[in-house]
Amino acid sequence: MPSESDDLQQPVKLSLPLEYQQEIFNELRTEDELLILARGCGLLRIVTNLLHSYDAAGNNLILIVGAEDRENGWIGEALAEHAAISGSPKARGLSVVNTDLMSVGTRERMYANGGIFSITSRILVVDLLTSLLAPGTITGIIVLHADRVVATSTEAFILRIYRQQNKDGFLKAFSDNPEAFTVGFAPLATMMRNLFKRMKANCRR
Repeated sequence: MPSESDDLQQPVKLSLPLEYQQEIFNELRTEDELLILARGCGLLRIVTNLLHSYDAAGNNLILIVGAEDRENGWIGEALAEHAAISGSPKARGLSVVNTDLMSVGTRERMYANGGIFSITSRILVVDLLTSLLAPGTITGIIVLHADRVVATSTEAFILRIYRQQNKDGFLKAFSDNPEAFTVGFAPLATMMRNLFKRMKANCRR
């Protein structure tokens, strides 16, 4: 599995103009975190810069879980722009896996070649359970809309499989819905359990 230092040796130019965004990026590169950011503070910008830092290495297998169609479009365009600006020859951009029309063989080849994939939970859980995708080969998982991950959700089951069979890969979760963490009993602690990992929460207003 590629190391963090290997990734950073590749040409990477960030587009994070604000100091707090740069601080968050640096933390995310070294820590597994649940980042809760207020709306309008550039959550997707931070996510795409983080993804580009891994994409530039060209030897990672990164999975994005929970992205909506419009977010896939935004992330894909941002990664292409980052690759062009950075001059990263190994960057491959975003591949979206969201339909059963993509054959099992095609997905297997894509996983083997590595890259950044935004994949629906329904497809991912099947690929993990059928061993089409070995959890140990995954460099890391990015979870968007982490506030939607509940104990009985498919996403929580996926993360449990991942953590049980991959002790080295990273897991970074994001939410721009702080209000969701103020409802119920110990909502933040509950969410941390749902993510099935020893991670710290990074809450910024």
